[in-house]
Amino acid sequence: MSSNSSSRRGRAVLPVAAVAVAALLAPSAAGAATLDHGQLKLSFGKKFAKALKSSKTKVIAPSGRVARTRKVTFAISSGTGSLAVPLGANVRLGGTLGFKRGKRKLTFKTLSESASGSRGKFKSGRSTLFSESTTGKLAPEPGFTGLDGRGVSLKLTKAAAKKLNRKLRTRKFKKNMTAGTLTLDADRTVTFQSGNTRVKLDPGTASKLNACGVSEEALPPATVNGLNVGLPINGGSLESKTLDGTVNHAGGIRLKKSSPPHSSDLTEFQITLATGGGSFSALASDIGNARVPIGPLDPAGQTREKALTATGGTVAVRGGTLRLSATAAGLLAGNFGCTTIQANDPLGTIEELSGPVS
Repeated sequence: MSSNSSSRRGRAVLPVAAVAVAALLAPSAAGAATLDHGQLKLSFGKKFAKALKSSKTKVIAPSGRVARTRKVTFAISSGTGSLAVPLGANVRLGGTLGFKRGKRKLTFKTLSESASGSRGKFKSGRSTLFSESTTGKLAPEPGFTGLDGRGVSLKLTKAAAKKLNRKLRTRKFKKNMTAGTLTLDADRTVTFQSGNTRVKLDPGTASKLNACGVSEEALPPATVNGLNVGLPINGGSLESKTLDGTVNHAGGIRLKKSSPPHSSDLTEFQITLATGGGSFSALASDIGNARVPIGPLDPAGQTREKALTATGGTVAVRGGTLRLSATAAGLLAGNFGCTTIQANDPLGTIEELSGPVS
């Protein structure tokens, strides 16, 4: 084999090796936490504030109004991050950051924050506006409910300084100028990987259904055993701090009446957990598989628990009464002739809703 062909093979192998090394060093996507809400705050320092004042430049906040203080706050709209070493986050931000001098205006759009290890970037599109030093400034929130960044120092990049000076017709903005600090409060959302919801049907309401000639059958993988209903969890997301959100379920329940014959398959149950309340719904086959608001969730006596790690954990909700809505009671009366069940009657109690989350 010639030395030229060996050289070509060596050059071909190098990029492949580099990609492999990069893949090994990169954080695992499977271990990334979802950081899709919270906020990021820019606090402009004295040097940057002096440049703004001397050039008579005003900062336009994400709301589109002139910022009245040195602080500008952005809502986090989506993103992921690592809550284990190396700590980091990649989040998208809502709104824009603008600067106005007289009639001239510069608006930075598509804002994002990217931080990992000792470095970070506050960006507009692909352009970095502020470079950051994040050494010792990032930390997971207690209970791994999010990622915090405190006192992250900011420096204005050369590209951003050039753009500000050119667009606003000034020379006050300098590359590597100390711009202030950044505060990050990125909150985590957890997603169910599996699990089960156990509901104990209310004996009184179950008796009324039976008196109307209506029986309940399980649609696998759901189960019905007397007054005990089991609904396998197959998805859904909750805010990690409050455990508010929606839980999805597989299988369902068939309501069936023989005379006059009628049935309704209730599937894809969703239980929505909310501070101070909640609700539950299902698709009903006898009305074109439309989603029916079966009723509210009365949270009296309900407890919510979580045990989270940097990459996963478990969630358990116990208690809370499922009640019937006027819509559900109306469908029982109209389709099954069961008029004894009224709105706000208890349908059952959540014994436990639990499962592993990521």
